[in-house]
Amino acid sequence: MSPIDPTPNRPATQPKYAVDVSKIDEGHVFEVDEVVRLINTSPRSRNYPRDANAFAKWLEHKLWGVGKKFTVRFEKDTIKVLTRNESFEYNKVHFTGYIDRAGVRATHFKAIDASWFDYQKQQDHARLVEFHAAVLKAVRGVRKTFIRDHETNRPESST
Repeated sequence: MSPIDPTPNRPATQPKYAVDVSKIDEGHVFEVDEVVRLINTSPRSRNYPRDANAFAKWLEHKLWGVGKKFTVRFEKDTIKVLTRNESFEYNKVHFTGYIDRAGVRATHFKAIDASWFDYQKQQDHARLVEFHAAVLKAVRGVRKTFIRDHETNRPESST
């Protein structure tokens, strides 16, 4: 049974998207035609990725709201509720990526020529540059320590 409600016009009291989250389980895939019907945007539209991502975020939020702790991903024009294994890999990679991208953003933030700002904004910029550096140093230190400790405490493989 499809979790999509075929009713195209919804009263203001109905949810943003006509989806019954109680019928969705891990591994569920919303194919392109279902996504198009839900977000009312053509896959050829330049707004399709934005609208599909908004639906994926909404869906994940609603699933978590009913106790279904699933990761939802927009991939290849479809929306997928990841399985546990897929979620493990996806979140592992993306968490590390966020830390790495935070380093890039901090570098870009530091490179801003603050001499053009008024005094207060210059002070804010300097304070935030220091804050970003301290946070990234702490995260990288914890990562290095964790990896080192984890590798030294790993049981020997029997191969």
